[in-house]
Amino acid sequence: IAGTGSIAYGRNEEGEEDRAGGWGYLAGDEGSAVWCGLEALRAVAHAVDGRGAATRLTPLLLQELGVGEFGDVLPHLYGKPHPAPAVIAAARALAVASSESDAIAMNILQRGAVALARAASVVALTLSLPSGPVYLSGGAFESLPLLQQMVRLELLGSLPRASVEPVREEPAMGAARIAMELAWNAR
Repeated sequence: IAGTGSIAYGRNEEGEEDRAGGWGYLAGDEGSAVWCGLEALRAVAHAVDGRGAATRLTPLLLQELGVGEFGDVLPHLYGKPHPAPAVIAAARALAVASSESDAIAMNILQRGAVALARAASVVALTLSLPSGPVYLSGGAFESLPLLQQMVRLELLGSLPRASVEPVREEPAMGAARIAMELAWNAR
């Protein structure tokens, strides 16, 4: 699951469960929309002060936030109770820049894809599920379509017998189904 956070979760036929990730944006959540947005903000900061390569992310982020220079982004990050709107704007800028094949944006998505695939692979192998389905769910895959493609390719490299499929229903429906199964099996 890659939304505002990220986690890999699995359950095998014996009912054993495992997870990787899901530790929150301060300790992880690699590949999530928040992680991608924060990485985009860092890339722009590095580009602006010369520590990193120029990137299409810079003008796109400034446009998203309606500011003229990166210094004007700081109040959006630190002058409010939560930086979520600025991070979301950075994720939107990342989506556009990656669709334009910006190298920095593509690198951010690739690093996120590797982390998400690694988490899912660890769970699948721990539960002895190397050939089962791997479902991709969450808003990050919807708002960053290249991320979904990259995760799929990474997973097929690490779990070549697995089927990788996007989830077609809301995550809450899957959670409700699991809760019903647990309640039914507890009888």
